[in-house]
Amino acid sequence: MKFTRIIAVCVLPMAAWNAASAQGGTEPGPPAEQPPASFAGKQYVDSRGCVYLRAGIDGQVTWVPRVGRDRKQVCGLAPTLPVAAAAASPATTTTKAPVAETARQVRREPVRAVAPAAPPRAVITRVAETRGAGALLSPHTRVVPRHVYENRQNTRNVHVPRGYRRVWRDDRLNPYRAERTLAPARARQFRVPAGHQPVRRGDGRLNPRRDLRTGTGDTQTDRIWTRTVPRELAEQPLDRPVIAEPSEPPKYLNLAPSPSATRTSAPPKATQRRYVLVSTHATQPDARQVGQALARDGLPVRYGSTRRNGDSYRAVLVGPFTSDEPARAALARVRQAGYTSARLAR
Repeated sequence: MKFTRIIAVCVLPMAAWNAASAQGGTEPGPPAEQPPASFAGKQYVDSRGCVYLRAGIDGQVTWVPRVGRDRKQVCGLAPTLPVAAAAASPATTTTKAPVAETARQVRREPVRAVAPAAPPRAVITRVAETRGAGALLSPHTRVVPRHVYENRQNTRNVHVPRGYRRVWRDDRLNPYRAERTLAPARARQFRVPAGHQPVRRGDGRLNPRRDLRTGTGDTQTDRIWTRTVPRELAEQPLDRPVIAEPSEPPKYLNLAPSPSATRTSAPPKATQRRYVLVSTHATQPDARQVGQALARDGLPVRYGSTRRNGDSYRAVLVGPFTSDEPARAALARVRQAGYTSARLAR
């Protein structure tokens, strides 16, 4: 219903305007001053006194001239807005002769001036600086955590029933376990009690290199102690191992008569052979592995057998050597190869 009314309002003034234009031969122009956007009236009279009607659809406002029965624009009315307010709107120049304007008296009411509020006054409060003075405590003052102190307060008035005893007296629970003192630790000279003597590093009872380990030392330790927890003494053989050496070749004597004077020559002294006993093993593969490693270094390797506590062991030998010098040289090479327990054997 509202939309139909708006269309009717627009169509009727437009028809009247077209008829007036066709008969009068003059085309009315737009308002001399456009009303402000806040103007909500349906009829507007500009500064010339001409009447215009509001028309428009979807928010677009158009001011259409109002015509009378004689098809002429209706003019000569008092302006809707004051002349000063209407002049603020953009004016459009027209070729028509100016129409006498009737100034509308504007009554101005005095406005009461309000004195501005005084700016807030900044207040600065100066507080004297206070420095806390630490309490002077004795170096022997006991210091405990707060929760320990609170729990201890709950146990001061404990009454021990008959037939019971305090646990703290037998040192199973120390009530002073969390206490500390402010006194710094002081180095005191230790006095040796009577009948004792101080342990010095130079007398051999305290080894300064006790935390340094070597492969040789571990091997020597394994010969004495086991690697179990707790350590125990390693079982040492009660009898010395017997090495079965190959039999020497038979000696031949020349019994043919000699043309020289009859003299019996002394038999040549038998040459004693020397070996280097590298290690003994319970199984043949272990002995073979050690022997092959020594053979790759160019050492003559032999194998022997020995019995210890009724058990048979395989011995790895290097040799034989006819003198002590090559035997000692071979012993040094074997020890350099990692077998530090090797020794000379006959």
